[in-house]
Amino acid sequence: MTDTASAARYKVTTVGFGSLAVDWTTQLHSREPGQLIESPVWGAVIEGGGLRILVDTGIRDPAMVSQNMAPCTQSAGQAPAGVLDVLGWRCSDIDVVINTHLHFDHCGHNAAFPNARFVVSKTEWAWALDPAADQANLYAPREWLLPPLDESRYSLVDDADYRVADGITTFPTPGHSPGHLSVLVDTDEGRLCVAGDAVAIPENFTQRTPVGLVTSLEQATASIEVIRTRADRLLMAHDPRLTAFMASGYPAVPGDKTTLRPCTC
Repeated sequence: MTDTASAARYKVTTVGFGSLAVDWTTQLHSREPGQLIESPVWGAVIEGGGLRILVDTGIRDPAMVSQNMAPCTQSAGQAPAGVLDVLGWRCSDIDVVINTHLHFDHCGHNAAFPNARFVVSKTEWAWALDPAADQANLYAPREWLLPPLDESRYSLVDDADYRVADGITTFPTPGHSPGHLSVLVDTDEGRLCVAGDAVAIPENFTQRTPVGLVTSLEQATASIEVIRTRADRLLMAHDPRLTAFMASGYPAVPGDKTTLRPCTC
């Protein structure tokens, strides 16, 4: 267990932004296609030290996603205003939004947070404006720039650890996209990694196989091991074991030769 005694500790709550029906090859690289799976879309709310932070903002237009990418299910209550209302918050209460990356299912509602400062990787920002052809649809439309947002609202961080607050750090986990970030949060259960799509499902760890959509297989594989060494527990963006509004009992990060212990939620 990581020693977090000297750092602030935070409560981290999962928030669900709907789900996608995708071929399992999107979640596990180099597998034979043909198996359709339901892929939940999770974000994370972090509270403590007088701060309210949201990691990723979900899908804005489920009809557009269903038409152009994958069948998408999202109720009105799974938009940010709906999920925050359950917590007794409003979108205007969010101080910081961290985007792990700028794919459509991670930044769709950025413009809904009028008072937030946004944190994203400088590398991800540049890539999102001019992605490779095989990833262009994942960044279209540019929802992270919907009015009233522009670059001035974003803190573009370098490819190194970035301290968001005492006990909250982003760190580079490239491979799924060139500028992907993950977030380390000190909690009462140890150091929790809000991993975005650097690792999306348990098999990324147990089979040492990255997600299916990668810009660099080598980087994506290395990022799995970086997370393994730095975190105690995991909140993965598409983990089917998680439930909405859980705030403890996140799955443990496996050691080199172990499998993930079951979620105790």
